Amino acid sequence: KKKGKKVDPAKAQANEARKAAKVARNAAKADAKLRKGEAGADPEGSEALDGDTLDPQADDLDSILAKFAALDAANDAVESTSLAAPPPPRANLSVTFVGGAGGGGDAFVLYGGEYYDGRTNVCNSDVIVYDPGKKIWKEHCYQGMCPPPRCSHQAVAFNGGLYVFGGELAGVDVYHHYHDLWRLDLKTYKWSLLRPNDKNRPPSPRSGHRMFAWRGYIVLFGGFFEQAHDIRFFNDLWVYEFSSNTWTQHSYGKLAQVPQPRSAFGFACDGDAAVLSGGFAKVKNPAPGSKNETRTFSDSWKINLAPILEGKSPTWERMSRKGVSPSIRSGFASCGHRGSLMVFGGVLDNEQEQHRIASVFYDDLFGLSIKNKKWYKVSARQQRQGK
Repeated sequence: KKKGKKVDPAKAQANEARKAAKVARNAAKADAKLRKGEAGADPEGSEALDGDTLDPQADDLDSILAKFAALDAANDAVESTSLAAPPPPRANLSVTFVGGAGGGGDAFVLYGGEYYDGRTNVCNSDVIVYDPGKKIWKEHCYQGMCPPPRCSHQAVAFNGGLYVFGGELAGVDVYHHYHDLWRLDLKTYKWSLLRPNDKNRPPSPRSGHRMFAWRGYIVLFGGFFEQAHDIRFFNDLWVYEFSSNTWTQHSYGKLAQVPQPRSAFGFACDGDAAVLSGGFAKVKNPAPGSKNETRTFSDSWKINLAPILEGKSPTWERMSRKGVSPSIRSGFASCGHRGSLMVFGGVLDNEQEQHRIASVFYDDLFGLSIKNKKWYKVSARQQRQGK
């Protein structure tokens, strides 16, 4: 490994752009083949409980990954470099807290994301680790097969690994959703692609979903898929078991009370319970007299996860809006902390004439107690000097 080498973040961003362009060209070819057979798209499908009909991208993705595997099988090196400054600007990345990362102290692992400079949108595939104790940024670049650049994915930490699922490659000439699952070894910083052991497919390609690690499982909900003029939002619930490397979808009847399809929501667990709040969706058939084709949610739901341990589907419960709650929004940063879903920031998009969007952004912090089912506002105190 190379240690202590300083790199310019701007140059690193340029390198990532070149890598993303290469992957984008491959994905564009796959999309071109896919679009030739799109004549039978369902014009009414604005919502879907699952994505079984959305798998035509799967074979294209597998082909791309197979090519990467053939090219990179002989190169197994990892280059570790210290960054002279924080990483370049980006959005829709994942930031995962890992206790004792790589056998050391606590760390935050940043992966992927996108940056738009006004002309070009660049997706990243870099792994950057921040050590809050030493205040050091370090990039770890694996030369072997690794995930293609992406944004709006999800990542969780479990048993010495970072697990990344889904996301999208969003460029000027290509827009591609993934449904692959990758594991990053947090000691060696080498990637491995996890293919399910059973014959069932994983969740359909998507981005904007949310997931967390719980008792040896990944619990995943929602997200959206967009292809040509077809966009679908999901409210399906999937559970991945680490020990058996298998995905299971938990289905519900039409009369069951479950959250509506959405993306960009909050989702966190505490013990054997979790809460879901907020989110965003597009509406293909607005209410009569309404020109608004988007919807931002303000509802909250509690889910009992314990039935999963018995092979049963978890149960949902809609929560009343109690306490001091945030205004309607989506796309906020969220995490579980000491029995609460913590929510910071977010955006409310107001659709205007000719589909123009006026956005309001927030910088406030709220918590939703999973046990008490009550919202509360958090006021940050200024840190004393020398602390």
